Amino acid sequence: AQRRPDRGPHRGLLQLLGELFRNQKLADKSVGDLVTLDQVYEVQHTALDADAQASMARVLSQCADDTGGLLVRAAKAVALLELIQDTVPTDAKLVAQCLYDRVDRGNQIVAVAAALEDLRRRNLLGYSEKNGYKLQSSAGEEWDRERRDIGVTREVVSEITQEGLKWLLETPERARLQGRPFPWAGVFSDGRRADDIALLDPREDAVVRVDFRFLAREERTESTWVKRSDDGTLRDRLIWLAEDSDQVEQLARDLHRSRAMLKKYEPRRESLSAARKLLLQQEKNNVEDLEVSVRKAIAASWMAGPMYFRSRRIAPQEQGASFAIALHAAATRVLPDLFPHFI
Repeated sequence: AQRRPDRGPHRGLLQLLGELFRNQKLADKSVGDLVTLDQVYEVQHTALDADAQASMARVLSQCADDTGGLLVRAAKAVALLELIQDTVPTDAKLVAQCLYDRVDRGNQIVAVAAALEDLRRRNLLGYSEKNGYKLQSSAGEEWDRERRDIGVTREVVSEITQEGLKWLLETPERARLQGRPFPWAGVFSDGRRADDIALLDPREDAVVRVDFRFLAREERTESTWVKRSDDGTLRDRLIWLAEDSDQVEQLARDLHRSRAMLKKYEPRRESLSAARKLLLQQEKNNVEDLEVSVRKAIAASWMAGPMYFRSRRIAPQEQGASFAIALHAAATRVLPDLFPHFI
């Protein structure tokens, strides 16, 4: 006997469309109106688990002042998009696409991104680099509140920045002079407590020493560094200043808080509830993602800042498209001046 096709999925889709037309009165809409995911939520929300419905109840309660309705609409879209997070992260672009309600509507990504971050600040949404936004569960709300209460000092941000720079400095190929490779040496200063902290110290006489500076805006004036780069011990260093560091600082703070949560709860993993074990695993994944993001932000910050060598200003972007390539090219450029009598 010939096997009949499974019409179950089609029947379910037709039922959904029927509910949308009845409950959302789609037939009365204007030409050009589109079905949005928050409208689908109104039909399907009773099929979500109890925790998701409780989370949405908190959203509705705490967003009563949402006059434009975008906060609630974004949260409803996130609630459904969580179902496909394993394959498609729930980011602002995807949520904006799912809330696109008219064919002539302009780009809403900026407004939607602001709404999602507002919900996150209110601890109504969680976020991870891997999966994007998700409704904050009761356990997740408590976990996130505890994480946010962890203090982060400027010294901790400086230490995480040093850690990222050390990793980045180990990546580039060694610069060569007449075929001879010169190892990298690195030092770090932040204009506060960290002064000439060694990142890499190969204990060799002939090295390329890179002096990384993580300074406030008023300490980065070009006239100052054109002069200082030709004075004393700084003459034999390739000085590299970071540009604005807001993203580096924010990511470093997030990384420290996630690491602190792991340090606190990993030793007592077996005694945690199932919900907290899941949150702990998500925190582990978050730490791995944040470590990569911190390194990228550090590389971008230094690529945006200038290099100086013996009163000469060198633009990293003109040396190469990445941190490693730019550093290698700049070092190759200054090696003949560092070792003018090289044999």
